[in-house]
Amino acid sequence: MKIKLRTKIMLYTVTLILSAIIFVMSFFYKWAVDDLTVKISRQNLNMAINIGKSPYLGDILEEGDPEGLIQNYTFNLLKDMQDIDMFVVANMEGKRFSHPKADRLGGYFVGGDEKRVIENGDNYVSIEMGTLGKSLRAFAPVVNSKGEQVGFIMVGTLVDGIERTQRVTLVNLLIYSLGGLILGVIGAYFLSGNIKQSLLGLEPHQISMMYT
Repeated sequence: MKIKLRTKIMLYTVTLILSAIIFVMSFFYKWAVDDLTVKISRQNLNMAINIGKSPYLGDILEEGDPEGLIQNYTFNLLKDMQDIDMFVVANMEGKRFSHPKADRLGGYFVGGDEKRVIENGDNYVSIEMGTLGKSLRAFAPVVNSKGEQVGFIMVGTLVDGIERTQRVTLVNLLIYSLGGLILGVIGAYFLSGNIKQSLLGLEPHQISMMYT
């Protein structure tokens, strides 16, 4: 059974469009996922560094924060954040003076990835499991008014939230791709009809028979 010219043109065109959409969608999805992770990592690290440099915060931490000022400060700060889920401030022993869950104040930092900031005073980002779940965590030292390190701050974003944003990105890409495919099918339909009309409705084998 011979496939009609119009059907062939539609199949070829749709296949070409679908292949292009899959390639472009894969590229943009990977780019969007990588860009989101880099953006959040940079944002969290910059936030941690800026807060950690506050001598006011460092002096209070050094004094043991008897009035709970650090918790109040970070709690209010967290209200205005969109991509940040936690601020944790701890002393050099890892004892927490701020946490999104107030009942966990006074406990000790969980994850083990805080060692670099305590031992070396490094600024860095890691992904580790904590008390709230797996999170992308940025660390920076907290210094007092004398410039001495008295603890550290961790600014974190839950991995679940990042993955949720990535899924939304994927769904949006699929919707746009589906729209592009539908437009491509419609375009292929009219293109094949136009070509068929220019051939006076004849199929290629019918035309060849006219000249044999």
